[in-house]
Amino acid sequence: GFMLKIVTSNSAQTELWSVHEGLQLAKNLGISKLIVEVDASLVVRFLARPFEDDQIGTLILDCLKFINEGGFSSKRGKH
Repeated sequence: GFMLKIVTSNSAQTELWSVHEGLQLAKNLGISKLIVEVDASLVVRFLARPFEDDQIGTLILDCLKFINEGGFSSKRGKH
């Protein structure tokens, strides 16, 4: 495990940060097949249909960038 201090305003933002950090770690470790599981169905929807939002829009786009450009040969999201 690891620990990271982040400042968030809601649970969806916290989940997104967890996804972001996990994707970055998987990419850095050279993992090519990945299943991302999250507790919040809202986060799954955010990643399936991104939108512009001042607080989490950039974080969503960063997660999608990792997903699309991370070199993963197989990827799947799961709630």
